[in-house]
Amino acid sequence: MAKANVITETAWTGPVHIVPLGWGLTATFVVLFVLCFLAALLFPNAELTHNWLSLYSTRPMGSVGQLIEGVIWNVVFAWIAAVIFGLVYNSLAPKA
Repeated sequence: MAKANVITETAWTGPVHIVPLGWGLTATFVVLFVLCFLAALLFPNAELTHNWLSLYSTRPMGSVGQLIEGVIWNVVFAWIAAVIFGLVYNSLAPKA
């Protein structure tokens, strides 16, 4: 007779810690920006990467200035997103 696997679910009701969330979003945003920057260098006719890069920098495409400015703005926007998300989630989430 086969034994059924029991799947247990636990609901996480704790607060979102803004600092770890900020660092996680920072790493994610910066890695994605750098990957898009590299894709723009390798495939200069790929307009999708150009549009993504132009969201964070006004420097010429493929320049070192664009990379630096884009990384800085990605860090800034990651922390803004972390603070907004963390505060909204922590105010709306059910309290334990």
